Amino acid sequence: MEPATERRELPLHSVWVTSAVASFVAAVYALTGRDAAVVSLFIGWAPAVSGVLWLQREARVREVRGVYEWGFLAFLLWPVVFPWYAFTSRGRAGWRLCLLLYAAVFAPLVAVFVALLFTVRW
Repeated sequence: MEPATERRELPLHSVWVTSAVASFVAAVYALTGRDAAVVSLFIGWAPAVSGVLWLQREARVREVRGVYEWGFLAFLLWPVVFPWYAFTSRGRAGWRLCLLLYAAVFAPLVAVFVALLFTVRW
């Protein structure tokens, strides 16, 4: 497939803000030792949902069919949809977008890991 025509890129601000908030909440909850199902759900799904919503908006701007036509399936298969869209819309340069999206999604988990490292006594 050929990359879609060059168009302006939508900034990833919403994805990064969601990831930062989820990371902060994850670190606070890890440091306090509390566990709440709603918080775990937010930490696990909010960055991925934010990434898919951003991806659907940009797909409309770039006129890349498939992503915004998939609806709920894109939310379930986000690990596959992110690289597919990145390489479909940008060709080989899609590695950067793919890595940025995955970094945003997994940042809260890394924040929990780092926060837990501070609570461990060596």
